[in-house]
Amino acid sequence: MQRSRAIVPVLLAAITTLTALPACEDKTAPAAVTPVPTAPTAPAAPTSPVAPTATNAAATPATPAAGAPRLTFDSLTHDFGTVLDSEKYSTSFRFTNTGTGTLIIYTVKTSCGCTVATLRKTEFLPGEGSTIDVVFDPKGKTGTQTKNLTVVSNTQPASLTKLSIKAVVQPMVQYTLFLEFGVIALGESHTRSVEVFYYDPNLEITDLFSTNPAVSARVVRPGRSNPVIGQPPYRATIEVTVAPDTPWGVLFQTRVKFTARGEPARGVDPVAVPYTLFVNGRVFGDLRVDPVLLTSKVKLGRGEPVRMSATLSRASGAPFSVHDVTITESTMSGLTAHIEATSAGIYEIVVESVTPAVAGAVNGAVMVTTNVPGEDRLVLHFSMYVR
Repeated sequence: MQRSRAIVPVLLAAITTLTALPACEDKTAPAAVTPVPTAPTAPAAPTSPVAPTATNAAATPATPAAGAPRLTFDSLTHDFGTVLDSEKYSTSFRFTNTGTGTLIIYTVKTSCGCTVATLRKTEFLPGEGSTIDVVFDPKGKTGTQTKNLTVVSNTQPASLTKLSIKAVVQPMVQYTLFLEFGVIALGESHTRSVEVFYYDPNLEITDLFSTNPAVSARVVRPGRSNPVIGQPPYRATIEVTVAPDTPWGVLFQTRVKFTARGEPARGVDPVAVPYTLFVNGRVFGDLRVDPVLLTSKVKLGRGEPVRMSATLSRASGAPFSVHDVTITESTMSGLTAHIEATSAGIYEIVVESVTPAVAGAVNGAVMVTTNVPGEDRLVLHFSMYVR
């Protein structure tokens, strides 16, 4: 009997007053590598990281001033220059209320979870000012990065002020972030590999770990020379293997984690930097499901009806039966699941309910029972987001 794999919680963006951490949208492949690097330098020395303050801490303002506030920044952009992915970088955007009324900053939103903005107080009389302190974490990034910040205030008519930071991230290792297996035959073992490129001849790749017990990884042939001009001179291979007893279904949120230990740049002290390789694939026998993840096709508000469905069919065209469908895991109560026969040999697996009164992600899994030998218990995952 196959066991449902544990659902890995989805990290959600939470926009709170003065500090926002939305999930980072960057999913770009590593950019081309420049010649052997030296320790990078930024065009402007960043300030030291600022200890975060309570994001919704109430300031004690003086008596509000009548008139129109005006938010004026010394600069709207900051360029960190070339940075390493093994460190965090910080800067501050200084501003002043150059208007005649009390300035209120309601929130500072960031476009990426890799960027954190902190503001010490929220209300400023005419002539008063402060700084918005920003910390950028380039881990997992490579090449040119531009991150935006939106300041929401009571200035009129332009209540939104755009800030931005920029950096060229020089990672210690270069590799393809996503490893795609495609469709894997049920009951068979499959292996694919990813090349990892680096500059330090003594660099070691250690601590390999897979979040999926049916997927393993190992390092082979480290320290080989790379014949491609313009790329790092050394390379190693990470081999990823899907075991023959991997259950039917999607390699749901499978990640291979590893640590690179070595010099991030010439003349820089050795460090240990964690990295993640995302593994995608679908383990199917004769039964196929489309889509592989049940989800809502529309954006959902709170208290709205929701229907998530997927079609289950047999590749050979042979008849089969679906006996039952049961929700086995869910982060939301009140969900129901049922089967609808759409045509000969095709079934629709349906999960539906009313969205909760609280915004956030809803994730779970259903167990589908069939009469197909070796594919009699199937696990399907579902996911949606409530605004």
